[in-house]
Amino acid sequence: MKRPALTFLSSALLLLTACNSTPPSPDLSSAAVQCQQDLAFLPGFLLTNDTGATEHLAQKGQLHFDTAMSTALTQAETIGQLQECHPIIKTYLKAWRKGHLGLSILIEPLPTPEPEPENKPEGKDAAATEFSYSPQLEPLSKETLLLTVPTFNWQYADELKQLLVTESETLKATPNWILDVRRNGGGSDSTYRPLLDLILTDQYIVTGAEFLATPDNAKAQQAICAKMGNDPDCVAFVTPLVEAMAGVEPGSYVLPQGATATSYRTPENPGYSPDRVVVLIDEECGSSCEQFLLAVRQGMNVKLAGRSSYGALDYSNMRAKLLPSGAFELYYATSRSMRLPHQPVDITGIIPDIYLAPAEGEDAARNEVLMMQRWLETGSFERE
Repeated sequence: MKRPALTFLSSALLLLTACNSTPPSPDLSSAAVQCQQDLAFLPGFLLTNDTGATEHLAQKGQLHFDTAMSTALTQAETIGQLQECHPIIKTYLKAWRKGHLGLSILIEPLPTPEPEPENKPEGKDAAATEFSYSPQLEPLSKETLLLTVPTFNWQYADELKQLLVTESETLKATPNWILDVRRNGGGSDSTYRPLLDLILTDQYIVTGAEFLATPDNAKAQQAICAKMGNDPDCVAFVTPLVEAMAGVEPGSYVLPQGATATSYRTPENPGYSPDRVVVLIDEECGSSCEQFLLAVRQGMNVKLAGRSSYGALDYSNMRAKLLPSGAFELYYATSRSMRLPHQPVDITGIIPDIYLAPAEGEDAARNEVLMMQRWLETGSFERE
C-alpha cells in the first residue's frame, strides 16, 4: 500500500532541532559533547524514520518535546563519562513513547557497587526464586493444566515447539488449559504460531502492518536477519519488504510484496484442541505477546483474565541505528498497524475479559492460577 511521502516533516524537523543549532560550550567534557550530539541527532532521525514519531508530535505538541530536549541537554552538560549519557537518552526517548523505542549501550558500562549481602534461601527454595524464560507445562488436575510461556523470543521458539510435541498426549487428554503469559515481553510472532495452532480450530483474522520506506529503514531491514542468524522466517519476511521499499518514494508507506492489509488464517490444528482456555495476562505482556492476544481471543473457547496488557503494539518491528558517538544503538519502530486509527492498543493495552485486581504477597500469582482452575472446573471463583 502506498501513501504520500511525508513532505510536511521539514518544518517539524527545524522546530525540534533549533535548540541544538548552537555549538556546545568548549568548557564541556568530550563525553558531554558527544552526548549532546547524540541527543541532537534523535529528533530528525525519528521524524524521518520512526513510524510513530509524527503522530506523537501531533498528539503531545511541540512544547512537550522542546522541554524534554532542553532537560536532556542540560543533564548532558554535567557528565564526565560517556556511559552516563545512557540514562539521559533513555529518559528523553520516553518523552516520545513508552514502548518499542529503546537504547542499547555498546561500550563497557560503568561498574555498579556490590549489593549488600542478603539472607537468601538455599537449596530448592533458592532455585524457585530464579526466573526462567523456558516454557513449562504443569498438570494441575485431570481436568486442567498450566502452560507457562514467559517469552516469545525467537531463541525460545524451538523449546516451545518441542514442549508441545513432547507433551502432546497430556495436552490432548486435558480439556482445560490455563495459559500464563504474564511477564511475557514479546519477541517474534513466529514463536507462538505452533501454540496458536493447538488452541484455535477456526479461521482467525490478522490485521497487517505497513512499513515506512526510507533509506535508513531499508538498510535496517536488510541487517536484522543477520542478527537473528539468518533465520528462515526472517529472510522470508524481509526480502519482499525490501523489494517493496525499493519501488516507492522515500517517506511512503508500503506493504511487503504479496501482503494484504487483512488476512484470514486457518490454524494447522493437529486434530485436537482444549475445550476451554484461560489466558492470564498482566501489564508486562507487550509487543508480540499482545499480538498473540489479539489472535487467540478470537477463539470461541478462550477468555483473557488479569489486567490490561502493556500497550506497545501500534508501532513495531524495531530496527537498529547507530548513534553518532558510536557508543549507543537506537532501536525504533519501522511499521505501524493497519488497525490504526480505529483500534489502538498503545493507549489502554488489551483489556481482559475477566478483570483480576492486583494482589500482593508471595502467593498472589499462584492464587490467580488456582482461581482460574476453580472457575474452569466448578464455575465458581470462590473457595468453598
